[in-house]
Amino acid sequence: MEDLYVSYKDQVEFLIVYIREAHPEMLKEGHETGVIGRPKDIDERVILATKCATEFKFTIPTLIDGMDGQVNADYKAAPVRVAITDLDGKIVYYAGRGPRDFRLSAVEHVLKRLVANEGHIPAPPEPQWGKPINGLRCGISFDPSDPRIGEDVIVHAQFSNTTRNSLGLLLTND
Repeated sequence: MEDLYVSYKDQVEFLIVYIREAHPEMLKEGHETGVIGRPKDIDERVILATKCATEFKFTIPTLIDGMDGQVNADYKAAPVRVAITDLDGKIVYYAGRGPRDFRLSAVEHVLKRLVANEGHIPAPPEPQWGKPINGLRCGISFDPSDPRIGEDVIVHAQFSNTTRNSLGLLLTND
């Protein structure tokens, strides 16, 4: 992430949000921070966040989630999450739980698109629509529209109900 920060810091605002302690059970009597277990107040959380930022040599500005954990709850951020918003505050990229479930190449792809479009992601390409099956029609498009093997691709899927009846829809990525 540090390389992306260096490459885009003049064009994109980066923030790390320290949401909570990853391993509070390790904070035992005699711990160098003086904090034992989960922090009891914001002062103890600041101590732990400062230790984390110092130990990992963060150069990206770091904010600290409140004791109510609202940022963690809103973004389902634990253990690690990358979210990118456009200038309107709309989430345009939301990685899976990290650190294993997101790829920096996908993050960079979105950052390039944001910079090229003055802070906004353009509308997805028009979908190719299939024939309705039992009243459900699916449209799909790819971004980029001519993907190459090994390249990150954004797949846009849209669904349309061609009947007046309600339909249940279950999406899986099996």
